[in-house]
This record gives sequence, C-alpha cells and structure tokens, in this order.
Amino acid sequence: MYTTKRSQKYSHQYLLYLLGKFIALTLILNASRCECKSGTPDSIASLKIAAESKLLVGNDQRQINITFSIGDSENPVELKDFKLKASIVEQNTFSGTTTGTTVTYTNGANEVKTFSASEPLKETLTELDNVVKELDPAHLKHSFKDFNLVPDKDAIEVKLKFELLNEAEEVIDHVEVRWIKSEFSINFPYGFAGPENETYFSLKPLKEDIRDLTKYRVELKSEEPDVSFVFRESKEQTATTLKKLLKRSPTKKLIQGKATNQIIIVAKPTQGKLTDKLTVSVYPSDAASNSTPIAQEEIEWHGYIKTFDTEKEQQDVEKAEKSEQQSEKGLTEINQASANLEAQNKMIKQEYTQIKNKFSHEKSDKLADLKLKKKEISKEEYKDQKQAIDKDFKEKVRAAKEEHDKKEKEIQKKMKENKKQQKDQTEKVKAENQEVKKEKKELKAAARAARKREKEKYDSNEAPKLLLIARKGLITDKPFILTIKNIGRPLENEDLTNIKLWYEIADSMGNTSKVFLKALADSKDSKELKPQAKISLTQVTNIKKQKLKRGDWKHIGLEINGIDLVKNMQITLHLEVPNSQQPVPPAIVEWEESKLPS
Repeated sequence: MYTTKRSQKYSHQYLLYLLGKFIALTLILNASRCECKSGTPDSIASLKIAAESKLLVGNDQRQINITFSIGDSENPVELKDFKLKASIVEQNTFSGTTTGTTVTYTNGANEVKTFSASEPLKETLTELDNVVKELDPAHLKHSFKDFNLVPDKDAIEVKLKFELLNEAEEVIDHVEVRWIKSEFSINFPYGFAGPENETYFSLKPLKEDIRDLTKYRVELKSEEPDVSFVFRESKEQTATTLKKLLKRSPTKKLIQGKATNQIIIVAKPTQGKLTDKLTVSVYPSDAASNSTPIAQEEIEWHGYIKTFDTEKEQQDVEKAEKSEQQSEKGLTEINQASANLEAQNKMIKQEYTQIKNKFSHEKSDKLADLKLKKKEISKEEYKDQKQAIDKDFKEKVRAAKEEHDKKEKEIQKKMKENKKQQKDQTEKVKAENQEVKKEKKELKAAARAARKREKEKYDSNEAPKLLLIARKGLITDKPFILTIKNIGRPLENEDLTNIKLWYEIADSMGNTSKVFLKALADSKDSKELKPQAKISLTQVTNIKKQKLKRGDWKHIGLEINGIDLVKNMQITLHLEVPNSQQPVPPAIVEWEESKLPS
C-alpha cells in the first residue's frame, strides 16, 4: 500500500511537469508569432528571381532583364538582406570555347560596372538598385535595370546564371539565361581557296533540336554574275531543304549544339573568273524569298591560293581582260550612236508625214466651208478664195519639206561620219583583241603555273588539314565506311602516326556498354576501338608507304560490334591532330537495329 501511494505521488508530479513544459512552449510560440506580425520586414520570407526572357537570339537581343518577386509570404521583404550573384557559365565558339564575353550594367550609384567569367558579380540588391528598399504585398515584383551582354567576337552561344543568395550566402533561387548568335551557326573550317574550287561547311542548330529537316532550306548566293555556287550532294542546286542536303548524311534529325556532317559546295566560274563572295543563308522553308534569314555567313572564294605571286598573276589577267572589254565598249558606243541616228532619221520622216497630213486636213476643211458659202458669193470671189486656200497649203508643205530636208541632211552627214568611225574602231578592236588575246593567253598560262607552283609548295611545319566524312546514310547493318581526305600539305608516316582516331556514343536507346568498333584494314589484322580510346591512323589503315598526298582520300571500313542490347545510337567520330589551331570537324553516324519485314 505504501508503494501504491508513493507511485501516485510521483505520477502527479510528472503530470504537473509536463503541463508546465506545454505552457512554456505555447508562450514561446505565441511570442515568436507576435515578432513576425504582418507589416514587419521578414528576411526569411521567400524571394524569387526570374528573367524576362531566358533565350536571346542575335545581336538585337542582348539585354537581360532580371526581376525579383515575393513568394508565398504576406510579410514585406527587405532587399538589403539578399545578394545577387551573376556568372558567365559557358562561352562557346563553333568548335571550342572562348573567354572574351563581358556584361555591363549600371548600379544603384549610377556607376557603369562590368563582370566577366573570371570576375563574376556579387552585390546586395540595394547596391544594384537603391530605388526600392523592400517588396511587400502591394509591390510584389520589381524589375532591375538591364544587364547588357557583350559577346566575344567568336562566340556563337553564351550561357549565364543569376543566383539569389540569402544573408548566409546560400542559394535560395536561380535562373539561367542563354544567348545565341542566330538559330543556326554556319562554319567553314578551312576557308574557300585553291584550284579544286570546292569547300566544306557544316551547320549547328543552336535554338532547339530539329526533328523535321524539311522545315528549313539553305540557299547559296554569289556576288558576281559570272560565278555560281552549287551543292554537290543535291544535284548541283543553289537552294534546297536540309532533308535533301543531308540525304546522304547519316542523320534523321539535328541535335541542338551538335554540328552536321560536312556539306560540299562547288564553285562554277565562267570567263576565267577566279574571285567572288559566297553568301550561305538559312530560312524556314515557307519563308518568302525576300525575307530575313535566320542564319547567314559570308566567305570569299579564290580559285587559287592567295599569295603575292598568284595574286599578281591573277591581277595581270584581270587587267588584260579589262583592256579588252574597254576596246569593245568603245565599239559598242559607236554602234549605239549609229542606231540612234537611224532612229532620228526615221522619226523626222514620220514628223514630216504627220505635218503634211495635218495641212491637208486643214485645206479640206477650208474648202468645205467655202463650198457652203458658194451661193452667197460671186463666182469670181469663190475662185479667188479657192486659189488662196490651195496656195496657202502648198506654201506650208514647202516650208515643212525644207525643214525636213535640212534635218535629214544633218543626220545623213552624221551617219556617214559614224560609219567611218565604226569601220576604224572595228579594225582597231580587231587588232587590239588579237594582241590582248595573245597577251591574255600568256598571262593565264603564267597564272596557272603560279597556282601550280603554289599548290605543290607547302610548309612542312603547317598543321595537317583533314576532313572526316561519313558518306553513307542511316545505317542498319554492322559495317560502314569512314573517309579521310587530306586537303593540306602531304602527310608522312610520322604525321599519320601522331594523328589519332577516336569516337563517342550519345543519344542512344539501350545498353551501349559493350559496343565497340572494329577497323577492317586491308591487312589480315583488324583493330578493335573502344569508345573514347584513341588509336593512330597507321594502326587502322595501310596507307601506301604510310603517306597521304594533298587531295588524296583514304576509306576505312568500320564494323559495329556489341549491339545486341542496343535499339539505336549516334556515333561521333573525331580526328585529333597535334598542334592544330582548327579542330577537324567530326563525322556523325546514326545506327539503328534493322527491322525485318512482318
């Protein structure tokens, strides 16, 4: 019994203890709630960051407008308790990266400031803009002054991140903004010069993936009427859709940020033209012919490699052609003058005939009026008036004929002089043309020799220039052909040994962990290539005497293995060239499992 009473005593004390704790906790919570009553600034209340536009396209869209707004809290938010951190995350060129992009802005003290990738921005919101100190339910949103993006001259894409930090400098919200130079980027990796009269370019969609290649068309335009540029892979057309242009390229779609395989353009000059400017433009397929392109790039074409010798020889040829054209221009002007004189002679004859007909009508009208008066006047008076009308007509016709003969005589004199000029100028042009043609023939031969010398001459220290081409369409079988073309200096064994081939797999469906390529060389041995592993060209080819001359092609058969668990995949092949400033554009192959007919 003693034990029971003692237990009840301790039980009552424990209940009183818990009751006290509960009351204390309630008082603390009430006190906390009173401290954050409506109308009191709340640095913990949620603040959100946003951008007016997350994607900017072209040089006309380089202003970034950042806004801040209150989230779910009903309390005011003091902006001094928050910071903005702005960073340039990526600056991409067509084939790499760059570092020259900056962003300028004006802060709350009206000072123009700049931040870059190496020096990001980090300031309190009131330092950025001191006009607004806090946001409240009546002022839910505030737009800051624009940030002005200044992309590097080679940049085609810039990515920025704007982060909102609290007092502890923790990221509580962020927004990313992307700028692209245009919807597509166009790249000519090796310029457009040389006697082969062809170049290569590729397209890279920057805005979004392109699933329907018929929705865009590409056009070529020359500046000179005597030169045309055509697509080799599209029946030598000057304009075509992406689908037709890439029909031999192994891809059904274009991925944002991924370049197409190389597209060949051929120059078709006439009359010895060896220079021009080419413009490549991309339009939506349904755009009008005079609409603004969504991407455009210009490049100069030279049908020879520009050096002092080849440039001088070509200028001499053009000078001779201009001299020939000038002589023929003089004869054309004389012939035109002769035609003008013939026209004038014909015109004055027509004028005389018109005047004579006018006088004849006037005479007829006067005689008709006189006949009506015949009964009112005497015979003698009628006769006199009739003779006077006839005399007046003959005098007017005589004067008109005299004026006509005078003009005709002047024109005939000029025509006689013009005929003599025609004869003299024709003989002169004939003689000059014979001389000019002889000179031009010699100059053209000299220009060809200069271009040939330049073609054969090369700098042994120049980095190799290669093209990597996958010509076959979408592949469903195991082997495919990869072509390497040398468009630079001749390559020796040492060069080929240092050039590495490798590949990567992306955009796949299924398990690609066991996929590998096997190079089917002409020898008995075949080399296995694992993804990302680099292998020398001499190991996957048996290039004759281990050399590759300028203009030579080498085809490599590649077999795909380990594809049992793969539905489809994209294989991007690369060539790594030491000391090259310009990366070799990659070749893309899309593979999908073959579907047997049902």
